[in-house]
Amino acid sequence: YEADLVESIVRKVLSELKKKFELHISENLVGIDRHVKEVMEVVDTKKSHATLFLGIHGMGGIGKTTLAKAIYNKISNQYEHRSYIADIRESWKRNGGHYLQNQLIYDISKRKNEVRNEDEGVEYISSKFKGKKVLLLLDDVDDVVQLTHLAGKSVAGNPVAGDRDWFSSESMIIITTRNERILQKFGVDHIYDHKELDYEQSMILFCKHAFRKESPPREFEGLTHEVVSITGGLPLSLEVLGSLFCGKERSKWRGTIKKLEKVPPRKVQEKLRISYEVLEDGQKQIFLDIACFFVGTDRRTVSYMWDACGFFPEDGIDVLRFMSLIKIENYNELRMHDQLRDLGRTIVREENQQQPWHRSRLWDLEDVKKVLTKNKGTGKIEAIDLSKGGSDGDVYKDEQFKKLTSLRFLHMMKGAQLKGDFKDSVDELKWLRWENCPMNFEVNNFRATELVVLELPHGKINEGWEGWSSFKMAEKLKFLDLTHCEYLENTDFLSAFKNLEVLILNDCRRLQQIDSSIGGMKALLRLELRRCESLTKLPEEIGELKALQQLLVDIPKLSALPDSIGSLENLEILIIARSGIEELPDNIGRLGKLRVLGVIGCKKLGGKLPESIGSLQNLEE
Repeated sequence: YEADLVESIVRKVLSELKKKFELHISENLVGIDRHVKEVMEVVDTKKSHATLFLGIHGMGGIGKTTLAKAIYNKISNQYEHRSYIADIRESWKRNGGHYLQNQLIYDISKRKNEVRNEDEGVEYISSKFKGKKVLLLLDDVDDVVQLTHLAGKSVAGNPVAGDRDWFSSESMIIITTRNERILQKFGVDHIYDHKELDYEQSMILFCKHAFRKESPPREFEGLTHEVVSITGGLPLSLEVLGSLFCGKERSKWRGTIKKLEKVPPRKVQEKLRISYEVLEDGQKQIFLDIACFFVGTDRRTVSYMWDACGFFPEDGIDVLRFMSLIKIENYNELRMHDQLRDLGRTIVREENQQQPWHRSRLWDLEDVKKVLTKNKGTGKIEAIDLSKGGSDGDVYKDEQFKKLTSLRFLHMMKGAQLKGDFKDSVDELKWLRWENCPMNFEVNNFRATELVVLELPHGKINEGWEGWSSFKMAEKLKFLDLTHCEYLENTDFLSAFKNLEVLILNDCRRLQQIDSSIGGMKALLRLELRRCESLTKLPEEIGELKALQQLLVDIPKLSALPDSIGSLENLEILIIARSGIEELPDNIGRLGKLRVLGVIGCKKLGGKLPESIGSLQNLEE
């Protein structure tokens, strides 16, 4: 009996550990077990004395990522180290290869930001992880270089780090891509061609989304067969169209089916466009914004802009999710399938194929150049991303922005400068993202009074920066990110931002003082003070932040928390990491809404906790 009990407990523990590492996949899966079984049968026969590389390819929307995640979940408990790197194609372009290498390094070793460029990443991964049994999932690869810099297998004629493998011979690397040639060139051990669903599986998947069960009601059988027959067995198309028809009256099905029949069956974009057409205007704007700029962005941040534009983001995002047009993943990241992203960008291009200055959104570098270098901006343009080209120190002058009177989102190129008179040019600007912002601010009349999101990471600015006189006019500002602004020494300039809800001061290494005026930020919901190496204390006025819900502190020289912290009646998350605090305030027990209390690496605390912690009835972890 005891042996059976022990075995039962072990099984339960292993099951719980497995859940901890599982990746999220939809519950409405059809036919996935068969695909997983087919792949695993091949994998079992391919085992060798080297890392096993498995490639999964197929068209967009076919379910490659879902299959890869299912395989990953099935075998994850067999591996000591695991890493899932999502959306490599887009993230590589946006953040660079070293960003993804750092993610892989962190997943395996829990060490952050170890490499500054891709060459350092190759050297680090190839030398540090030999002998480690690793399960790695590389999702949406579109260039063999991404594999040679993340997975390390030599390509014919192009050896990487002089070795076939960077990990132990028991490791497994799963790769998904739309391009089979990448897998062939890389020389994976097995390529799995992910095919469309057959008719029976297509029917079940469609019905799960349209009727929330596996078969249609009798009165919908004929219409359902018509819809399923024109989806081509593409899971994404079945999910989106199933959501489209969900709850729709039978009398309205025929008209929608007629629209579908006019679109060639293989043109999935056009089929998906039907779901776009039924959206309300604000929902369409949100969809197009995500497609052009915000895949991978925190929904909470971008919602500030959408709310200021009157797009009703909370409702809009829910509608887009229900219709399978977007997904919300870990850390509130907005995700969109490749084909849906392509659809959104196609819709914007169709606003004017030949003249990009008559489009609402510009993200392509060549289109941006056509508009700005020739001063052809118009009031039609609402959003511009300048971050993908140029060089540090490029100058953009006022005449290039004069006619951009509807501009609401601007992502500046890193280190770029603005010069001239910007009167009437930025009146509608809601969001400015300006990385490596220079100290020299040669701008007049920059009256961005409608600004709600301001991001100045890695800015070469301090509290005396001339730009603050312009930005202090942004009384509606909700979100301010000053991460890695290493020249900041105090925060007295922030007193103007009374409506701020999020303030991020991470990695401000010279920051010595949080000004007492912070107590005037009555709307502040989140305050981040991570790796502020010169900061020694927090002001008592912190306790006046009655709305504060999240306080994240990583201050090595901090010796004590202010006693007023017990007054934060709405605080839900309190993280204190790597600080020198010796004790927690006794009144911490007054934080009635606290759900998460994290005390990490505070060696002087020595495990001492006040008795009042027992009063925290909502504490989850």
